[in-house]
Amino acid sequence: MLNKHTFVYSFITTCLVQAKFDATECGKSKGCVRAPEWCMSNEDCEISFSYKVVDGNKLEMEISGKLSTREESYVAVGFSNDARMGNDLVVFCAKDENKIFVGLGIHGNRTKIEKLDNKAVQEELSATEEDGEYYCKWRQVQKRGSDDIYSLDKSYHILMAHGPYVLGSMKYHGENAFALPETSLTAFGGAGGAAAKSGAQKGTVKSAERLIAFEGMVSVIVVTTAASLVWM
Repeated sequence: MLNKHTFVYSFITTCLVQAKFDATECGKSKGCVRAPEWCMSNEDCEISFSYKVVDGNKLEMEISGKLSTREESYVAVGFSNDARMGNDLVVFCAKDENKIFVGLGIHGNRTKIEKLDNKAVQEELSATEEDGEYYCKWRQVQKRGSDDIYSLDKSYHILMAHGPYVLGSMKYHGENAFALPETSLTAFGGAGGAAAKSGAQKGTVKSAERLIAFEGMVSVIVVTTAASLVWM
C-alpha cells in the first residue's frame, strides 16, 4: 500500500513528465503542426504546436520550441487569414527574467508584435523549460463576440517563429521562421470536424516551409511558386 509521501512523489513526478510536448497524441486527441518540414520528433523539431477544442468553446493549445541559445527567447505562432502577416493574432511562449510564460499579441503594423492583455483570454496550465526547450500549455476562449480580435474558431494559415525576447518585447527572428498550410483549429476535440493532418505520423506531416529573411521582408520558398509574407 502506498503511503502519503510515495503518493505525493508519484504525483509530482507525473506532472513533470507530462510537462512536455507529447507527439504520440498528434492526429488522435489533438491536431499538430511542426517545423521544419522534415522533422518527426521533439529532438528534430524546432517548433511544435498543438490544438484541440475543450469545454465546447475553448482551445487547448501547446507550444514547444527547442532553442540553441541560452539567451531569453520566444517561440510564437501566428494565425493569418491570408498567408500574409498583418493585423493577425499571435500566441507565444517566452522567457523573461528567468520565467517561462504564455502570452498574446497582435501583428498590427507588419513591423512588430504588440503584446495584448491576456488575463481574461488565456488560462496558463503549464510553462516550463528543460535543456533549452520551452514548453507552454494553456486554454483560450475561441470567440467572445462577432468582432472579437481574439477569435480562433475557423481555419488559418499557421506561421511559426522563434527569436530573442529583450526588455519585454519580441525581437526580429531572422531566418528562424516557417509557414504552414491552412489549418482548421476546430478539427480535434469537442467540436469534432474533419480530420487534420499530424506532424507525428508518416505521410501526414503538415509541411513547413522555411522563411528566408532579407532587408526586413520575408519570402517563402515553394517548389512551384513563391508567395511573399511579412512576419515581424
